Amino acid sequence: MALEGLLFGSQREGCLQNDKAGQPIYSGTAGLFEEWKFRVLAKWDALEGSKAEEKDDKRTNLASKVVDALRDDAMKIAMDLGRPKLIAADGVPKLAESMAIQVNTKSELEATEL
Repeated sequence: MALEGLLFGSQREGCLQNDKAGQPIYSGTAGLFEEWKFRVLAKWDALEGSKAEEKDDKRTNLASKVVDALRDDAMKIAMDLGRPKLIAADGVPKLAESMAIQVNTKSELEATEL
């Protein structure tokens, strides 16, 4: 029996990969921003149904995992935002908002260079 058709990777070129904790690894590129934002905010929104006393703890834990999966420019943006804002009750949405501003600015600069 041939194993020619067996694939060991996702075979998704240009898509985000996950770290061991299941978080999308993101480096701050404009092309992958929307996918990163969607995946991270979907996880954030999924915690809405948690009990009120557990929700903030779960969201703080999620923020920590999201930051662990950031690389390069994305990590710099998170560092600029600061730890207190990242672990706040609305930390992940604020991070996504900061990323959007930086990615849009970066995209506009690259477009003017072309």
